[in-house]
Amino acid sequence: MFKELILAIIFGGLIGFGATGTFIAFKKKNPPPINNSTTQITETPIQNQTAPTITATQNSLNIFQPQNESVVSDSKLNIKGQTDNSAIIIITTVDSSYSITADSSGNFDTTINLNPGINSLKITSISETDIENNVELFVTYTTAKI
Repeated sequence: MFKELILAIIFGGLIGFGATGTFIAFKKKNPPPINNSTTQITETPIQNQTAPTITATQNSLNIFQPQNESVVSDSKLNIKGQTDNSAIIIITTVDSSYSITADSSGNFDTTINLNPGINSLKITSISETDIENNVELFVTYTTAKI
């Protein structure tokens, strides 16, 4: 009975480690796509008429502060960036979501709270024409002296 229990624990551990290793290798091999493209829509002429060309440009989202993978020693993090004018900015962390609106020049500035350790920040900009752009940052908050 004891030998079977030990063998079951070892066999279960091997299967668990194998499944976990396969999952991690698959995630590293297939990273999520980054969407930084520009969409262009061109209408074709109908019956020898010239149709207008419509260009829809995806809004830009630039984060000036903080830098990706930065390490900070304060739980309050100031986020500064620029996007399309009057766009809605949504900042999502594991615990909270923050919503602000960019000014008429597209600048935005807000302060959020960080958890100890690595914080994943997803920053989404939605323009007045409903064009969305996303940036993901990782910021580490630590109280250790660096």
